[in-house]
Amino acid sequence: MEKCFWGVFLFWRSFPCRTNTISWSSHNRRYKRNSKNRIRNSASQHCSYVLHKILKMKIYNYTDFGEYVGESTAGTSPLDGLPLIPRNSTIIEPPARQDKKARVFNGTEWILVDDFRGETWYYHGTRNPIVIDFLGSIDTQIYQCNPQPHTEQEKWDIAREKRNGLLFESDWTQLLDSPVNREAWAEYRKILREIPQSFSDPDSIVWPSKPE
Repeated sequence: MEKCFWGVFLFWRSFPCRTNTISWSSHNRRYKRNSKNRIRNSASQHCSYVLHKILKMKIYNYTDFGEYVGESTAGTSPLDGLPLIPRNSTIIEPPARQDKKARVFNGTEWILVDDFRGETWYYHGTRNPIVIDFLGSIDTQIYQCNPQPHTEQEKWDIAREKRNGLLFESDWTQLLDSPVNREAWAEYRKILREIPQSFSDPDSIVWPSKPE
């Protein structure tokens, strides 16, 4: 009778333990399965994000001289689906635009270069204007941006330089075998030589016309 009692007791004690063990094991399996699903979903989302970035990759285009001209979206290769980076473009983003600066790609990075294109500068001495049409720094020994008005002496120097140039250009007309009206050209040259004596103000000089 005693053995029977202990047998029933032990059986009763062991029953909830087996139930708990089975329940805990089942919970573990569900947890592991859910964890794997979460990891798989996270990896899938990450891959989708990376793929989206690749397919929407920005490229920055430049001219043959490296000057930035704008951005676009890279095409994709029909073979492997990877982005295609065409000639004269890079995935390196250029710096922000600055006044009187051009963004130029030198093959490895973007640099800022002086840009005075479209501005009118002046040659030293003659003050003759020139419209800048190139990138880069300007030699201030040759050009100046805002020249001061010519002095009286500078104006006469410019007039004499022009007069001497016109005389040099017409030297050939005084050769004996020159096929031109030598007398007309001689008179033209005489007027040029007498310009400093004929005019008191360099701004009032009237330059003679070349003979036909």
